[in-house]
Amino acid sequence: MNIGIIGLGYVGVTTMLSFAQQGFRVFGVDINLRIINKLSQDELPFYEKNLQPLLEKYSKNINFYSDISKISEDLDIVFICVGTPKGRGKSLNLSQINNSLKQIKKKYSKNRKPIHISLRSTIPVGTMSKIKNYLSNQKDSFILSYNPEFLREGNALNDIKNPEVIVVGYENDKVKKIYKTLYKKNIKKIHFVPFKESELIKSTNNAWHALKVCFANEAY
Repeated sequence: MNIGIIGLGYVGVTTMLSFAQQGFRVFGVDINLRIINKLSQDELPFYEKNLQPLLEKYSKNINFYSDISKISEDLDIVFICVGTPKGRGKSLNLSQINNSLKQIKKKYSKNRKPIHISLRSTIPVGTMSKIKNYLSNQKDSFILSYNPEFLREGNALNDIKNPEVIVVGYENDKVKKIYKTLYKKNIKKIHFVPFKESELIKSTNNAWHALKVCFANEAY
């Protein structure tokens, strides 16, 4: 299986190395050339426990690009792992997601087989429906899902290899087959739910962790 990862930050690199370790062919994409150059030389652009040895051992399963249009191979699924920083007011800035979707749509809209698009980034409730509408004029070319990450800094590798739960927001039943292949070692932990429910789970999880930090700060 060929897997694309757009956004090679903390979430993207951890996801990329997890799949490479399983033997999948992975294609990492980031517009930041400094990150691409570091990873191409088997050097992490940040520190996370136990990731560096994985990069050195499984880099043979990974190719790096600054633009998805440069990938010549067909991809089975593309994970969007870009940042969604705080925007104006209480909103999130989704510009990096929008740019990623434009690139994917431009390259794969005339693909012979449908390509899976999976978001890993934090998004507001209702975003997946908007993305579905954006891709609606080429709905036969894309299969959409939301697979939010629940990684903790300092424990990311263990969190992705031994997750408490794997949430997949979906509408198309074809999504199930590819996720059961990707997460075959944790297949019993996969929960397939509607888009809005998966978005709510991620938002609630983030709020819960933020609340714990607030209480800890008050206590100390």
